Amino acid sequence: GDQVRTARIALGGVAHKPCRAEEAEKALTEKQMSADVIESAAKQAVAGAKAYQYNSFKIEMAKQGVIRAMQIAGGAA
Repeated sequence: GDQVRTARIALGGVAHKPCRAEEAEKALTEKQMSADVIESAAKQAVAGAKAYQYNSFKIEMAKQGVIRAMQIAGGAA
């Protein structure tokens, strides 16, 4: 179905080392896949991200990457 049993999200290329987005994983787990749930998880994935002078674009890029990956995983892409 469209319910997420478990989720693992890791972000790479946006920090000095890859990192898990555990709050985003929690935002997805045991939820029905929907645009609102995906958007919430993507926001959680980048919550607390700190932009520097020339890399602030990476925060939005990471958020959109999570959204796209979840859409593909959920069959909505």
